[in-house]
Amino acid sequence: MFQSKFKNPDLTFKLNIVFFLLLTFYTFVFTNLYFFSTFGADYQKYISYLQHFFGMMENTNLEQGPIYFYFVSLILSLRAKFISPILLQSEISFAIQLTNLLIILIGFVGFYFLLREYKIDKNKILIIFHLTNFFPPLIALKITMKPEVLVFALLPWFLYLIKIFIVTKNKNYLLISIFPAVLILTTKGSWLGMLSLYGLIITFTVFKNLNLKLIIQLLIAFSIMFGFVLYENQKINQYSVLDFQITDNYDNAAELNIIYKNDLGGKQNFYVFEFDKASLIGVTLLDTFSDQFNFYWDKDVSVFNNYRKELIVEDKNVEFMKLDTKNRYLKYNGPFSQALTSLRGILGIILTFLFYASIVFNIYKSKKYRVYLISPFIGMFILLINSMGFPLNNFDPKVGDTFKTFYYSPFIILSFIFLIASLTIRKKVLNVSFIVLYLLCSIFIFGFPKKDSVEYYVDLGNRNKHSVLCEVNKIVIYDLDFESNCSDKHIEFCKFQNNRSDFTILVEDTFQLEASRFIIQRMLFEIDDEKILDKSCYDQQSTRGLIDVSKTPLINLLIFISIFGLIYFQRKKDIMV
Repeated sequence: MFQSKFKNPDLTFKLNIVFFLLLTFYTFVFTNLYFFSTFGADYQKYISYLQHFFGMMENTNLEQGPIYFYFVSLILSLRAKFISPILLQSEISFAIQLTNLLIILIGFVGFYFLLREYKIDKNKILIIFHLTNFFPPLIALKITMKPEVLVFALLPWFLYLIKIFIVTKNKNYLLISIFPAVLILTTKGSWLGMLSLYGLIITFTVFKNLNLKLIIQLLIAFSIMFGFVLYENQKINQYSVLDFQITDNYDNAAELNIIYKNDLGGKQNFYVFEFDKASLIGVTLLDTFSDQFNFYWDKDVSVFNNYRKELIVEDKNVEFMKLDTKNRYLKYNGPFSQALTSLRGILGIILTFLFYASIVFNIYKSKKYRVYLISPFIGMFILLINSMGFPLNNFDPKVGDTFKTFYYSPFIILSFIFLIASLTIRKKVLNVSFIVLYLLCSIFIFGFPKKDSVEYYVDLGNRNKHSVLCEVNKIVIYDLDFESNCSDKHIEFCKFQNNRSDFTILVEDTFQLEASRFIIQRMLFEIDDEKILDKSCYDQQSTRGLIDVSKTPLINLLIFISIFGLIYFQRKKDIMV
């Protein structure tokens, strides 16, 4: 970002790192305040994992890899001394998004090493990361409690190890690559299919040149590790990664023409052409840069979605166009009024089209990055096969959400990073106007700017009052009143503990956050019944945690930690040789 201003590349790099970390934190502050992850997609389903790790359920009765949810539980447990009914939603959302942030940073480090193997300048890599921070699929990962974010973190390390092996011919890197591969494969059934196919593609040339003995060794090592992880996951879940739980509305199989045709899902008009919204192409166009299913920034309870200010407003009383300086928008009465007044949706479609068109162009243009650029199409293909009934029926024709881009978003982000990398190499440095336009479009899609309304400021202030980052938010977010109060986490916690009889409703079905009431139940079990002083209640709880240590997924955790330890020691060994 500062590349043109400083001639010292090391200084530029340090400044870019600082800028990247600040930008990452800045986006984290906004997402944490504007979106409660407790309202995110499938939260009420995946809360079973937290209940399990907190000792409230013996089994999750789900089928996905537990390691990601263990990390969320661990972070939430570290915040146990602040959990009270009034702060519960903010604390859970903070724990989810903080976990996601830390995991995403691990992914960025992996991408840094991978890009460096392609001799990409380290300052250009940071520019790529700046842009990726505002990429809609990554924002969706940041705010959702789903294991795809762990796939994002592990995928670049897997690819890095394969690349290192190709360069060094050291078989140890292939052996280490099994570790992230196993965790990805056991994350979800969809990723078992996606990485299996993608892994075959990227390692075809590698394995073709290996001797039979080494191939057998790799297969044995993989089988043992994969088997142990499956065993642990089955013990925690009671289901394997392939035990899909299909509801009646998804007990359908699509035809091959679902790629472009689905009459049951409605139409989307885009002036020059019309397409089926619930087809593979339709969902891709509407859900890559936009939020087709209203799970993220378009969710009705999200501040991202509420209080949006439109830049262009249709007005039949003006002859063509008129600038309203008081309300700061453009009144318009002319052709393409629907497109201009529904600019966010249309812009999302245009950006998606340009994105995939650029990918296709660069697949043929850039042989070096081809294997990364094709990755989204691998995700699409696996979801297409799944929608057609393999291995089980899993398609709702009225919605078409089997094709949600979130399911393969790590591949989309992977292709985006290498697409930008190819542009930076070809043009040396990305055009400033391109960067500014991209950032403005992304911010606009996320729901900015906001209306200057009393309702907006009051809502934002009420949310911030109980936010974990309340004091920080008042400094960082301009729309917040710096003089507004922040709730005292200690006082709220002690108020709850000293008046628990008044909170009996919290353990009943009428609790407003029914899915999360188990945390309050766990708190009630944790503290003795006698009345305790304000200070002592905090001190007593600060020495305790909610997580059940006996339920730690040790095999998954050991494999995860081993990835980075083994890479470090192997690279250190290579340097010393």
